[in-house]
Amino acid sequence: MTSPADVANNVFLSLDDLVVRTRWYIYLRWFILLAVILPGLISLYLPEGLSSQLIHDSIVGGVALLTNLLFYGLSYVFKKGRSLQVFTAAIFSIDIALITYFIYTKGGIESRSIIMYVLPIVMSAGIFGRMGVYALVLLSIVAYDALLICNYVGLFPSLSSYDPRSQTNVDGVINTIIFFNILFIIIGATVDFLARLLISKEQLATQRLNELLRAQAIAKFGSWEWKKDQDVVTWSDELFDIFGVEKTSESVTFAEYLEYIHPDDRQNALREIQHASKEETVFSFSHRVVLPSGEVRYIRSNGQSYADDSGAVTHMIGTARDITEAKLLEKAKNDFVAVTSHQLRTPATIVKQYTTMLAEGYAGEVTEKQQAFLKTIYDSNERQISIINDLLNIARIDSGHIDMKPARTDLVALLRQIRDEHAGKYQTKKQRLVFKPTYDKVYCYIDSDQIRMAIENLLDNAHKYTGAHKTVKIELKRKRSSALISIIDQGIGIPPQDIHKIFDLFSRIDNPSVLQQDGTGIGLYWAQKIVSLHRGTIDVSSEHKKGTTFTIELPYKALEA
Repeated sequence: MTSPADVANNVFLSLDDLVVRTRWYIYLRWFILLAVILPGLISLYLPEGLSSQLIHDSIVGGVALLTNLLFYGLSYVFKKGRSLQVFTAAIFSIDIALITYFIYTKGGIESRSIIMYVLPIVMSAGIFGRMGVYALVLLSIVAYDALLICNYVGLFPSLSSYDPRSQTNVDGVINTIIFFNILFIIIGATVDFLARLLISKEQLATQRLNELLRAQAIAKFGSWEWKKDQDVVTWSDELFDIFGVEKTSESVTFAEYLEYIHPDDRQNALREIQHASKEETVFSFSHRVVLPSGEVRYIRSNGQSYADDSGAVTHMIGTARDITEAKLLEKAKNDFVAVTSHQLRTPATIVKQYTTMLAEGYAGEVTEKQQAFLKTIYDSNERQISIINDLLNIARIDSGHIDMKPARTDLVALLRQIRDEHAGKYQTKKQRLVFKPTYDKVYCYIDSDQIRMAIENLLDNAHKYTGAHKTVKIELKRKRSSALISIIDQGIGIPPQDIHKIFDLFSRIDNPSVLQQDGTGIGLYWAQKIVSLHRGTIDVSSEHKKGTTFTIELPYKALEA
């Protein structure tokens, strides 16, 4: 941690920062020299023409500009911190001497002449901090006082003094020395205060940036920005490491970025980005990259596109994270679940077959009591098979091995069909399932079987958690580029503290008012995954003990290539 003394003295400056600030001072010297030389030469030329004084001052000005050019060249020679600091300190010292000489030759032993000392004092604060400020203040005081005293005693009187009394009035000289010394100190203290304030803010910002960079490195997390009109993708340092690319500049082109993506994932990534580049939206997708060593990494990209006033997307900002370890762990888990579930389904299927055979009397007559036992065994085994099938489905969808069959589908017809198939189940519980479409047809490019499963899951939950004599509604609405399917119930609702976890795998909400306690906590997770594969979203809103609304948003071209 940088101490307050270090902040005051600017010791946290890197060599690159020191070089940049030294060169900036050299640039400013050019402007100052031109601002002094050009008006002076013009003021000589207009009344006198080509005089000896004009020639003399032109030569002096040219030498000054060439000297500054030499300083600029030397700033590329001194590449070590200590030598560069000594070089920069020498420039400041030379400037104090030149300012004093300028006052000596041109006059101006007066209040406004002190302004010329301010620039090097201010600039020294940005390079050397407090020590540089007060060192130059002291040097300025010594130089200016020496000029006044030498002028008074006649050692080398000013060549163009504005006030001849300065050579005879000792009281005036003493008062001038005291006044200007105090003024120098006030200037130094003011510059010191402002510099310390700015330096501390800069140091804090630098620390925060370093902390962010360290956090990105630890989390294997990088950031990027894509400016569409310039076709430039700016990457953070960590992103180059994640992609295994040597950093030769701060940015890459979009085409170069696509080349880093695994060929099998490139089309999907391009489709997601192109979709986001057409309208202002949030996007998220995963893909693989192949490093030069042949290593394969899994990357999770998240971003936001931004549009101008006309609605045209101009740039995107986002992050990319290396999720290889999590992906491999997830794959191992899914493989375990798939293998285990497959092994469990075989004996469960055999139990189902033999239980059915026993119930039908293949092994002899079965009493009524035995039939009841067999029914309990059969029903329990059916629930187990259902859970095993759900687990296998989860393993397939998490591993990306689910077979999507996109087709142009009329959502009105699909929802009407789902309503008709589930209406009987709702009637047995004295509930109403209502769907009154306001459109004749609404087409989406989707896998209708998978979306049907997601909607049916929501309807099953609504049926389960809604009491008798209540209504569950299906609504269909249209937006500019997507359709909204809502399942609205009048059930028990979801407690506010639990609503954030309902889509988690195996999550079941503890609620004493739940009408039935069956369920595995898989259905909503599965539904969200299916909708996500369609580039859609599921949102939920609920009022405890009054009802819940699940809304699926599906782009019209959800699965269209």
